Amino acid sequence: MKPETKYTKSGEINIAYQVFGSGTIDLVYIPGWVSNIDLMWACPELVDFLVELGKMARVILFDKRGTGLSDRVVDFSTLDERMDDIRAVMDTVNSKKAVLFGHSEGGSVSALFAATYPNRTISLITFGIFAKRMRAPNYPWAPSTEERQFELVAYEELKELKKQQHKPYEALAFYEKYESLKDSLFALEKSKQIAYIEFENELEKKNNELSKLEAHEKASKIINLILILGIVILSVAGYIIYSVSKQRLKKSKQLALKTKEYLESEQALIQKELENSELKRQELRQQLDFKNRELTSYALNFIKKNEVVQELQLIINKLKESSVINKDKLITDLKKIIKKNLSIDRDWDDFSRFFDDVHQGFYSNLKLNHNSLTVNDLKLCSLIRLNLNTKETASILGISPESAKTARYRLRQKLGIDAKQDIANYLVNLEFEPNSK
Repeated sequence: MKPETKYTKSGEINIAYQVFGSGTIDLVYIPGWVSNIDLMWACPELVDFLVELGKMARVILFDKRGTGLSDRVVDFSTLDERMDDIRAVMDTVNSKKAVLFGHSEGGSVSALFAATYPNRTISLITFGIFAKRMRAPNYPWAPSTEERQFELVAYEELKELKKQQHKPYEALAFYEKYESLKDSLFALEKSKQIAYIEFENELEKKNNELSKLEAHEKASKIINLILILGIVILSVAGYIIYSVSKQRLKKSKQLALKTKEYLESEQALIQKELENSELKRQELRQQLDFKNRELTSYALNFIKKNEVVQELQLIINKLKESSVINKDKLITDLKKIIKKNLSIDRDWDDFSRFFDDVHQGFYSNLKLNHNSLTVNDLKLCSLIRLNLNTKETASILGISPESAKTARYRLRQKLGIDAKQDIANYLVNLEFEPNSK
């Protein structure tokens, strides 16, 4: 009874297989050039053989890729692909180890599988296998091409003979041998053509690679030349940059030196000017101190003259009470005193001139801000500016201290300042800020 045909995947290819038998070990039948696991069960002799195998083992049949019920392929299968087919079928039927039975062309791949996967191989059985189908210098035992051609003709004639003798099974057997040999010769021819094509392709590939290598070598030479030129250009540019930088550095140092010398000279000049300014400031301060002393001297002179005036008044009072002889003497003394102190008005003019030299713009600024001030008010302001007290001011102006206080009070009202503000500070600020109002 024919077993059920099933399929498993080997990569992208569907592989047809069958499992039958009741033995305790697994046996994988690896077919030759062509096979068809369904048609095998149509040949009684082959059926008897398979049934006997099934009594000894669990038999695993399959059609290699490209033959029988398995998927067709475009290119010739490699030995690695055919070993993958065997392993895929064994994995599907859960066969860990098996006896390999290689028939005809399947013997070579079964031997390779046993050598590659010894842990999955119990033993190896081969039948009708060969290393090569045709004679070669390294394989002289195989028939030559001419002998294979004679053998092919003989198989064809024997097939026809058995057919005429009405022996279909023998005719089929010779026909299979005929087809197998024919396919082998065809495959050999194809193999030669393929080998030639592969050789041409390989030669073309090598030529292309050689051309690429030559082009690459040429490009490498150009690149090396460009790199050398680039290095030369960079070296020249670097030398130029270095030279220019060195020159610039040298000029920068010279410029820095000149700048330093210029700054030192400028600093010396500024220091000299500062020293001159300080000397000039000291000279002006000395002049100011001198003129202040002169102003103070004038102020003291006013006080002295006021004392003289008081002395004159005393002598005049004595004249009223003295005799004629004493009157002449007192009159003479009076004339001397008057003659000696006739310059009081001129002294006020000199005082005003000196004061204005020392405190330039004081009177003009004072008049600009307070145009209602009288001459006596201006005199009082100048004496206050000199920081003279009330008694000294009264003595210079020829009035009593009370009158001097009254004059200061009235002046404060004219200037528009309150009692808390110091009048002397106000006049100092007014001297340096003419537009304070």
